[in-house]
Amino acid sequence: MTFDNRAFKRCPAPGVVPGSMLAGMMPLSMRSVRGDTNGNITNEQLIGILDRVYERATPDHPLLNVLSFNTSIDSGNVASRYYEGSSRARFSAMGPQSADFNTADLKKQAITIPIEHYFSGYEVWMREAEALALADDQAVPRMSRSITQAYRDLLILHSLVGDPDAGISGLLNSDKITNSRRYSDTDRLDANSTAAAITDRLVDLAHSIADTSEDIYGDEGGYICAVPSQLFRKAASTYFGQDSNISAKDRFELTTGFQLVPINRLNSLDNALLQNGTSGTSSAVVAGKFTSDTHEKILPKPLEFLQPHTDSAGLRVVVPATTAIGGLHLYEPLSFAVGTNIWDTV
Repeated sequence: MTFDNRAFKRCPAPGVVPGSMLAGMMPLSMRSVRGDTNGNITNEQLIGILDRVYERATPDHPLLNVLSFNTSIDSGNVASRYYEGSSRARFSAMGPQSADFNTADLKKQAITIPIEHYFSGYEVWMREAEALALADDQAVPRMSRSITQAYRDLLILHSLVGDPDAGISGLLNSDKITNSRRYSDTDRLDANSTAAAITDRLVDLAHSIADTSEDIYGDEGGYICAVPSQLFRKAASTYFGQDSNISAKDRFELTTGFQLVPINRLNSLDNALLQNGTSGTSSAVVAGKFTSDTHEKILPKPLEFLQPHTDSAGLRVVVPATTAIGGLHLYEPLSFAVGTNIWDTV
């Protein structure tokens, strides 16, 4: 199942440039064009994009803000590897002979996940760029934002469902997260759900994550329950009858210590990407301990804009953008719980 993002297409392999981009990426020197009456030069506006790249490795978003990203992987790698570990340890009183030591048990199954390379960018026809400059319309910053927004959307979707066609799983369809459920149509929440029903459903999901020797319920933070944005607004605005100051959201957070986070993408996801064997779309929820001890999303190459180039006729300028995205390293898969069809999306 390939991504059908309007701004991004998947590159076949690292360093391989698709033929349709070849002409626009030839290392031709920038050609001078006529400036407007204020002395603005179109080429200078285009080069300005290089100064507008995000300084952060990932754009700002509620989900991306809580995920741990690993950007130390070489951008030329075609895969990443980690060892699946559900370590358990305990202590017992030492006997006189010290006969039996309780030892830590760590699974050492090597997991290899592919890394996908994507490309995007935009082109500006010189005549149109000159006309926009004369009209004092800054087209380049807008185009820059459209690419970075498309990159953000791709990164969110990739984190949630990966790219099944490439063998990359996300939080919602990973076979490593065994604490997974699908709510029936009669059990899912909707616009008529009471505060008690909302709280009970979410508390049940959070409490299904068992405590471990890694201290899943410690006090260091990182406990997140990401829900559809529509459900979040419903939980935040639905109050208990006996206490109009306590909403379902407040009660859930007080009861569990988890922070409720709204994610718009969780309102509706393609079931083909979720790989749940049904058609249509589903809402989804994911709860867990979001720290670098439990997971890392591999991001060998954050979004990078390349040097603008003119085509051979000098009629247009192409600004390529590239990125590389890998899979999830789930170091503690038991620290997460996921569910689908939790909300009747309007």
